[in-house]
Amino acid sequence: MRDFKKFMEQNRSKFYALADANSKHDAEGHCLLSKDDPWMQEDAWDRDYEKLVRVEEEPHAAAN
Repeated sequence: MRDFKKFMEQNRSKFYALADANSKHDAEGHCLLSKDDPWMQEDAWDRDYEKLVRVEEEPHAAAN
């Protein structure tokens, strides 16, 4: 595993450049996904987001 980590660290900029070149971007440079992209159907993103934004409601004392 260390060899893979070292390989990734040494080649990070190459991988990023390759991924960036294979992506569509808007005028502001934001990466765009097409509506029929298979990743758009992945619900793992929703589950992770729900964990981040879930806020437990605490009972509030009534103001007198």
